[in-house]
Amino acid sequence: MQEPYSKKTLAGISGTNPQGTNSSLLDLIYGKSISFNENETEIVLFIIFKSNLFVYLKYVGLLSLSESNVKQIQIEYLDKNQLLIRKIFVDYSNNQTIIEPIEDVGSIKITIQETFDKKSAKNVRLSIRGCFGIQPSTTIQPTISTTTPSKTSSTIFFFLIKFFFFSLQHLVII
Repeated sequence: MQEPYSKKTLAGISGTNPQGTNSSLLDLIYGKSISFNENETEIVLFIIFKSNLFVYLKYVGLLSLSESNVKQIQIEYLDKNQLLIRKIFVDYSNNQTIIEPIEDVGSIKITIQETFDKKSAKNVRLSIRGCFGIQPSTTIQPTISTTTPSKTSSTIFFFLIKFFFFSLQHLVII
C-alpha cells in the first residue's frame, strides 16, 4: 500500500516489532521490507482500517517472495467489532496466491506460520489491494409515490405526442 493511500485508509498497525533500531512496523506502510529477530517464534501483524471506511479487499499477501524466506502465512479477516469473518492459510511453497475478495473488513491479522529455512522471517513486504470508500453517514430510504392520471395530464400527453409527430414530419419534409 502506498504512503498517501495508507494514511487515508489505515487507523493503525501493530504486532511483533521488527529487527533493528532503524526499523519499525510503519516501514510496511511505506512499502519497505522488514525482518524479525531470530528469537521471535511467532510473528503477528495487525492492520487496522479506519472505522468510517467500507473496505473491499481483493488481495492480501506478501510482496517480493523471491527475497523473503516466508513459506506460509495465516490471514484472519475481522469485522469492525473484531469478530472473525474468515481465516485462510496461504502456502507460498506451492505458489498459492489466489484469494477470494472479501468485504466489510475492519482489520487484518497476519501470522507468519513458517519459513523455508526454519529461521525468523526476513524481508517481509505486505501487499494489500482493494477498494476503500467512505460510507454514507445516513441511509437514504427510497420512497414510492403514486398519482392517479387525470384528464388534463392525458390531454397534455396526447398534445405532446401530436406535437412530436408534427415536428418529426416537419423535419422530414424540409
